[in-house]
Amino acid sequence: MNLVHIGLPKAGSTTLQNRLFAEQNYFAYIGKSASSYPSQCRELVNRISFQDSLAYDQARAESLVVQLYQGSKPLLMSDENFSIEGAADRRLVAERLHHLFKPAKVLLIVRAQLAMVQSMYLNHVRATYLKNVSGLGRRTITFSNWLEENYGNEVFFPNRVALNYEPLVSNYERVFGADNVIVLPFEMIRDENSIFAASIADLLHMPLSTVRARLKTIDNQRASERH
Repeated sequence: MNLVHIGLPKAGSTTLQNRLFAEQNYFAYIGKSASSYPSQCRELVNRISFQDSLAYDQARAESLVVQLYQGSKPLLMSDENFSIEGAADRRLVAERLHHLFKPAKVLLIVRAQLAMVQSMYLNHVRATYLKNVSGLGRRTITFSNWLEENYGNEVFFPNRVALNYEPLVSNYERVFGADNVIVLPFEMIRDENSIFAASIADLLHMPLSTVRARLKTIDNQRASERH
């Protein structure tokens, strides 16, 4: 059975991709690692995540999967874009993933909403700083204004995290089957005795000791600590 990891952003995706998904041997991993995509993978992710249903070419998506891997191992696909709001309709994304990778289990990492909002706002601050340093210029807005722009309006800047996780989980349970959807809390990622490490070890067919060791350091956290 294949495995599809759908995010969320700001919930340990980079750590899982770099330290576990790219290093395990049970699956053929065709997702992002070290902040880069294998050949053809970016196009596949973009087609699944962003393409309007009237333009979506199912045959092309199927051929990209074949081009990425033609061996006998089950596939492991991972990308945060599959779970964000404002790309293609998230129900469509789930159905596209199911068509391409069934039978498959789905892994979703969620994060406490207050911490998620804080992390996203700090990411906005960091992006604003980098654009100003590069000379592109961008105004830093207050947290309350950022919150209003992203969550107070029906029309918002695309690609946000929808903070009500239940509809997303229910949708994947409907499409893939409830027994095939695994939801884990990001807050447990550093607790080596929690269900988090044990569940990941079971999904990846890796020794629990190896998974625990590789989850001790979380990637992409230094910027948040500085902020």
